[in-house]
Amino acid sequence: MATPIDAPRLITAGHGEDGRSRRARVQTLPEIDYMSEYGRESGGLIQIWRVWAGDKLPFLLPTDGLAPQIEPAPHPDEAIDVLRRTSAMAPEQGFRATYVKFNPRPKGATASPDDYGGWHWHDSAEIVIMVSGELVVELEDGIRTPMRPGDVLLQPGVNHRWDNQSDQPAHVVYIVFGGRRVGGEPPAAHGSYNRAKG
Repeated sequence: MATPIDAPRLITAGHGEDGRSRRARVQTLPEIDYMSEYGRESGGLIQIWRVWAGDKLPFLLPTDGLAPQIEPAPHPDEAIDVLRRTSAMAPEQGFRATYVKFNPRPKGATASPDDYGGWHWHDSAEIVIMVSGELVVELEDGIRTPMRPGDVLLQPGVNHRWDNQSDQPAHVVYIVFGGRRVGGEPPAAHGSYNRAKG
C-alpha cells in the first residue's frame, strides 16, 4: 500500500566543479497559496507546491542544480522560498513545474462547480501527469474525462475545470510552458474565467 504524501520532496541533480554529476538538493517543499493569485479560496480542496521554474528556454547547462534559472537569479539558500513566490504561469519562453493535491470534498458537503477553481484558462500549454487517485477534467464540449494514475493530459490554453468525485486525494504534476495567444481569448460562456497574474 502506498504511503500518503503530506508534502513532496524536491531532489535535484547538478554538475560539480569537475563537471561530474552530483546530487545537489534534497528538501521537503513548502506549500504555497496559489489560489490567492486568482482572488479565490480553495477551501482546503487544493494544495500546491512549486517544484521548479525557468524563465527562459533553453535551460543553460552545465548547472549546479541548486537554484532555478529565473530572474533575478536567487541565491541557492533562497531558492525554495523564491520558488514559493514565483508566478504560477510561466513567462512566454519559460516553464513551471508544480505538484498539486486535489483533496476530496468533506463528507456531506454539497458539490459546487467552483470547488476546484471553477472554469478557467491560462496562456500556456500544460502537461498534466496523474500520479495517484482519480480526477475528472471537464471541457466546454461537456465531456468529463476521468484521469487515472499514468494518464497524461495536454491542455493548450483551453477552458477547463477539475473535479475530484472520489473519497481519496488526487495527486498530479503540472509541467507548464509559457504560451502566446495569437487569436482571441476563449469565450466566457461559463462565467468565471481568468488569466493568472505573472
